[in-house]
Amino acid sequence: MTAHWLLLFSVALAPVLLAGQAQSLVAQGNAAWRAKQHEEAILLYQKAVVLRPKSAEAAYNLGTALYRLYDYARALDEFEHAARLARKGRVAALARHNAGNCAFQQSLTLVRSDARGALKLMEHALESFLDAVRLDAGLADAVHNAEVARKWLKLLEQQAAQSQNQAAADGKPEFGDGPGSSAQDILGLERMSRFSGNAKGRIPAVDKDW
Repeated sequence: MTAHWLLLFSVALAPVLLAGQAQSLVAQGNAAWRAKQHEEAILLYQKAVVLRPKSAEAAYNLGTALYRLYDYARALDEFEHAARLARKGRVAALARHNAGNCAFQQSLTLVRSDARGALKLMEHALESFLDAVRLDAGLADAVHNAEVARKWLKLLEQQAAQSQNQAAADGKPEFGDGPGSSAQDILGLERMSRFSGNAKGRIPAVDKDW
């Protein structure tokens, strides 16, 4: 009887212990990041995600670290995962916003090499920013980024149409090197999409119990 009770008690306590361990790992990850041990920070965040796979905050922190290291593809996956887990509220809004930033930055890297891919990613970025605004109308950075994404999307659509018309006239495949000087004009003015971190550029841990 006693052993049976202890077994039940341990099982009931396990989620609490895992939550505490995950919180500790995130705290360690934050400390590692501040010490510029970026790869170590990512490993610690990944361990936290494994321990708490349904924690939106753990996925969000991992996405933030990956974004800071310019790994936009993996960061995008983590932010979208965090948004799906959170579903609503501040964490979901910030995750959607930063998913938009990841898609935005990926799009810019493809402007000259893969115009079609750049266009698709920019559409994704705009949709993500708008989702963030729907979740939190007060998220000013998402409003700003949506407008920047709209400018780029319009430009990329125009370039796609021009490339298609030129290809039809020349008998060549659609989409050449991508946007030219007009794209560079916007690139120079508004290349860096605002990111949901704090002003000092550190890893923004979400203040929420989990």
